[in-house]
Amino acid sequence: MITASTSRQILRAWRLHSLFLLACGLVLSCGGGRSGELGDGSLEDSPAPRRVLMDEAVVAVAAGGFHNLAITASRCVYGWGSAACGQI
Repeated sequence: MITASTSRQILRAWRLHSLFLLACGLVLSCGGGRSGELGDGSLEDSPAPRRVLMDEAVVAVAAGGFHNLAITASRCVYGWGSAACGQI
């Protein structure tokens, strides 16, 4: 798990997709998205970063093979992507 610093963006990468946690709490993703792991509401791959659909600031992210998790400032945990093996 990685947490955001006050002035840097944080990168969390897995085999086929990557997450970027910005200091402002915004999460971006790119790479393979056919299982919904980009979190933008699509099932498409994207070589360019896309905004993950989150309603509040994120303080930490973790990337799995085909899924991701995020913890918000209010301590809520969100997951997105594949749940084929009960990941989410």
